[in-house]
Amino acid sequence: DQLSRQNSAAGVLAPADSTWEARVRQEGNFAMALVDWNAMPDRLGFTASFEYSHSPGSYNLTNRPNTAVNLPGTSYLRQAVTLETRYDIMENPQIGARWSWEQYDAVDFASQGIPLITTSATGAQTAIYLGDSIQSYRVNLVALVVQRQF
Repeated sequence: DQLSRQNSAAGVLAPADSTWEARVRQEGNFAMALVDWNAMPDRLGFTASFEYSHSPGSYNLTNRPNTAVNLPGTSYLRQAVTLETRYDIMENPQIGARWSWEQYDAVDFASQGIPLITTSATGAQTAIYLGDSIQSYRVNLVALVVQRQF
C-alpha cells in the first residue's frame, strides 16, 4: 500500500481532502505435475509433465474526492506440456525424443505498444525507449536428445 498527499506547484500545502492511496496486489501461482515410467528398467522410459504459472496484478487507487481511477489489471499466464521418451542403447549412451507445447499470455497495459524510437515531425530522434513490448505466444518444440555420462 502507498499513501501520499498532493501539493500545488506554488508550494502551498494542499487541502486535507487531497490524500490518496494506492493498493497494489500482485500474486504468483505455480503448479507442476510430472509422471515418469520405466517401461523396461534400464532400457526404455517415458516422461510426461505439465507446468502452470499465473501472475495476476491489480492496482486500486482511491482519494477523498473520489476522482481517482483504477489502473487496468495485469496477467502473465504460462502453460507447458512435455512428452519425452528415452532409450538406453547399452549402458551408455542414451537417446531420446522430446515434444513440448508452450503457451504464454501477457496482458499488461504498461508494456504494450512501446516504440523503440520516437521521432519528431522533422524526423529527428527525440527519445529512445529502454522498455520492450511483451508479446503472447504459442509454440511447439521438437528435440532429439543424445546423452552420454562420463
